[in-house]
Amino acid sequence: MSGVSMTDNIKKLINLAINKRESFFNGQNETDAFRIINSEGDGLPGITVDKLGSRLLIEVHKEEALYDNVLDELKKVFLQNPIFIKKRWSPQKEERTGYQAWGDFTESGFTVVENGLRFNINILNDEHIGLFLDSRAARRFVKENCADKRVLNLFSYTCGFGAVAA
Repeated sequence: MSGVSMTDNIKKLINLAINKRESFFNGQNETDAFRIINSEGDGLPGITVDKLGSRLLIEVHKEEALYDNVLDELKKVFLQNPIFIKKRWSPQKEERTGYQAWGDFTESGFTVVENGLRFNINILNDEHIGLFLDSRAARRFVKENCADKRVLNLFSYTCGFGAVAA
């Protein structure tokens, strides 16, 4: 990174990631829950960032991940959005289940929309939020292919697949 500071590089990577997902930000997908930063895929190893309604969730998957720098840059881009952090690698349950790191206090339980369907989630209730964003395409497939069919969801952690099949 000759001549480019780490902060400038992280800022550039975050802006590239946001630009890649522009259609989600402008509401084209009837979706307000989506991944902004996808770890190595966006050049930020060990870090994912999800936008969940008006809130952001930074999940840190490696102890050495530079999440403080990412948090600082996200504060500048998403001025009014509360930001939560989960340190998934931590032996401390409180760090794994998360905490609010930025913004005015907000409830951790709320509703998000994915492809027009509403899901209740809670950022701080458990290690997982209850909606796995990387399954969006699979849920869309179920919705499109299960009309007028009987479906039994045997993996109903959040009932997301059952909800879209209904």
